[in-house]
Amino acid sequence: MAQSNQSAQAVESVEKTEVAKKAAKTASTRAAKTATTSTATKTTATKRTTSRTARTTATKATTAVRSARTSKAAATKSATAKRPASSAVFNARLAAHQDELEQLFMSLYNDHDAFDALVASMAAAYADRPADLKRLDKTREQDPGWYKRGDMFGMTMYTDLFAGDLKKLADKIPYLKEQNLPALDAAA
Repeated sequence: MAQSNQSAQAVESVEKTEVAKKAAKTASTRAAKTATTSTATKTTATKRTTSRTARTTATKATTAVRSARTSKAAATKSATAKRPASSAVFNARLAAHQDELEQLFMSLYNDHDAFDALVASMAAAYADRPADLKRLDKTREQDPGWYKRGDMFGMTMYTDLFAGDLKKLADKIPYLKEQNLPALDAAA
């Protein structure tokens, strides 16, 4: 559970970095606009104050970005340092798909530290996965088209439209079993 919290903290740190970057960009843009909107008719004192304000704003934004980067690096190091040894099964599966996963991730986020945090999070999740689900994973790995078979059927429904509420949905379970429904996603 602690590993999941560390992974969540690493992801949160990445999000904070993105927010800090946006804040820095906004501050720099504001500073530039403030500096360029000064007209020649303003007094020298006003120009100096505006320039100081712009520099101060830009400095604060830069400090925020540096702080976020430091936090992100610390969170990634912490998650990596406390990561349990990955299993051979997890490593084999990751190796089979890592290039594609990394390419897609980088095309969206372009952040190697965040990708490393994602891999650490996946390793921790696999380590925490119950044995019965690991057995099911192995069975499904032997049959890669398992989800395409005709006996796989699922349903998504709005509970209020189908049964009124969740309690009344329980009364409909015999009907759903008659329909050989192995999976149900009910939204309230």
